[in-house]
Amino acid sequence: MEFFWHFGIGLLVSFLGSIPLGTVNLAVIQTTININFKAGFYFALGATMIELIYSAIAIKFIAVLLNNNHIELIIQMITIPVFLIMGIFYYIKQDKAKPANPKKRKSFYNGLFIGLINPMQIPFWITYGSYMMSNNWIKNEENLLNVFIIGICMGTLLVLTLIALLSRTLISKLDLQTTWVNKGIGILLFALSAYQAVKVAKHFL
Repeated sequence: MEFFWHFGIGLLVSFLGSIPLGTVNLAVIQTTININFKAGFYFALGATMIELIYSAIAIKFIAVLLNNNHIELIIQMITIPVFLIMGIFYYIKQDKAKPANPKKRKSFYNGLFIGLINPMQIPFWITYGSYMMSNNWIKNEENLLNVFIIGICMGTLLVLTLIALLSRTLISKLDLQTTWVNKGIGILLFALSAYQAVKVAKHFL
């Protein structure tokens, strides 16, 4: 049961975190529209391989740090302003990233490249990984963390594949909803920041 939980929560958080349109998402859309769905899927697969590497680095790094109780408390305190800043960023975010030009590279390798030059997954998963581990949402055990990382990759691939499938017919609707998705994520991050602040305050009290 724990394996299904760790896989599921990894998939869910990754899925929700990958929805806002950014460089990778828009490059998937551009590749699909300019070439075909198969090319868009291979691009998504390449970007997901990089997500696997970056998320593994972040989660394993946090797992080592959280073995120290003092460091765990420090990380919990750091996540308060981090969640708050990320929340403000998402809440006010309106500009759309410019997609990269996929014409000169094969789709899979282009996905690898675009994923590689967008290392925001590392701070993203350091923040969320530390939050979930410190609150016992996921366990600091190697096998379970590996399952969690696999869930992360599947969530990312699922979102990018859905974007490729929908890009030809629903892209205008997705564009209109992007602002609302960003605001929703911003509000969620505000709530997580407040929750973490209460938890840290209880520790000192």
